[in-house]
Amino acid sequence: MNNVADHAHSPVGGYTMAQYYPQGKKIQFVVADRGVAFLKNMQLNFSNIDTEIEAIKKALEKGVTSTQQRMYNQAKNAGYGLYAMFEILKMTGGRFVIISNDTLLRYENERFVAKKLESPWKGVMVAFEFFETNINYDMDYFKREYLWKLDEEDDDFF
Repeated sequence: MNNVADHAHSPVGGYTMAQYYPQGKKIQFVVADRGVAFLKNMQLNFSNIDTEIEAIKKALEKGVTSTQQRMYNQAKNAGYGLYAMFEILKMTGGRFVIISNDTLLRYENERFVAKKLESPWKGVMVAFEFFETNINYDMDYFKREYLWKLDEEDDDFF
């Protein structure tokens, strides 16, 4: 949700929804805005990115952001939100759909599928789905194995 405030430049802010489905034991989380989307933001720091697909995939990498890494002289942890969600998703066999302007990128069954939309969405929509039965770790394990291990010089993530 912080990404909407940091990146979207959306005239209406952002919208979120989370839903738990007890029968399927799944959790869905969606964030949407009507802002400038991935490509325009990522080109601020990565001029070699030319498509929405490249911009979305780049934003899923650890530590990648189009905002400043520090605020008020303190580490801001920018570049960890989408990365962390994607790592959890991969660990739990979940899936996502990200729409950025005219591009839809879907991840499921350990692969990406992209397509151009006939009716573009101005802005971004990110929808993640996790399956409760596949969540067999605690948050300390996740932080230790997927966040702290990869970047030992960081003092504190949370």
